[in-house]
Amino acid sequence: PAAYAAPQCPYATEATPTHQDILINEVAWMGSEASATDEWIELKNISANNIALTNWQLIDKEDQVHITFANQILERGAYALLERTNDATVPNITADAIYVGALSNENEGLRLFNQNCVLVDEVLANSDWPSGSTNPKRSMERAGDLSWRTYSGNPSTSPAVGAASSTQIFVPPKADKSVGATSGIATGNIATGD
Repeated sequence: PAAYAAPQCPYATEATPTHQDILINEVAWMGSEASATDEWIELKNISANNIALTNWQLIDKEDQVHITFANQILERGAYALLERTNDATVPNITADAIYVGALSNENEGLRLFNQNCVLVDEVLANSDWPSGSTNPKRSMERAGDLSWRTYSGNPSTSPAVGAASSTQIFVPPKADKSVGATSGIATGNIATGD
């Protein structure tokens, strides 16, 4: 028999996100002070169960970023860090996946689909991202009510990643911004497109 091929989920959909199980939790669409290409995306398991991400897909509006997950389990309460181009984007924190493609600073979007191409979550930049900042570089993070906010903590009191101010990230990925949580994908590999 032929090998099973996961369906390619189309970005275009009129569906409403279910907001169940896994959320797009944080997006550094602006990059870092060191480089605009230092983009990263964080997913969070908000369910009470471990979730198999096999054949889940994260897609941007122009299909420049198209991540297909293969054989991973995201543990309950855990985070997955997806870094653009290499594992140096976020210093001192190991990426769960490296992806190719760039996020635009405007007229952009990210959609997360489950293995059946059901829309689970999305964030849209129509025309601008709902939060985040290019000056200073601050990530866009999810609030408890599912809205978006710009991280605005004080660098002197925030957990920072990176030694030099040019590489500091003041709310590190894979860390709960409010209460303790676990981090990481339990098993598997992530396919990141062509």
